[in-house]
Amino acid sequence: MQNTRAHKAYYLILLFCFVWLSNTSNCQRLLNIDSLKNQLVLQKDDTNKIHLLNTIAHELNRSNPKAALKYSFEALHIAESINYLPGIIDALSRQCKSYIYSGNYD
Repeated sequence: MQNTRAHKAYYLILLFCFVWLSNTSNCQRLLNIDSLKNQLVLQKDDTNKIHLLNTIAHELNRSNPKAALKYSFEALHIAESINYLPGIIDALSRQCKSYIYSGNYD
């Protein structure tokens, strides 16, 4: 009987730790996205801004694919305007992932 209680207590503690760690990592991801967005305001249209936009899109892909698409389209637009091939490729890749995460396969 005590062995069963010990197992239940162990699993409850494990579950609590898992939930707590999951929430902590989500909070840090949101803080990271906010700081990236703050940096975005200071950037001019160059490769640094493209990298920043693609990074934001990457961070948002799973939680908010529609917002990620917005950032990857902006990155694509700037990358095409300065003919920056790595930025174009990265932006298109982010867009593909956003469509997949949103369930839009067309």
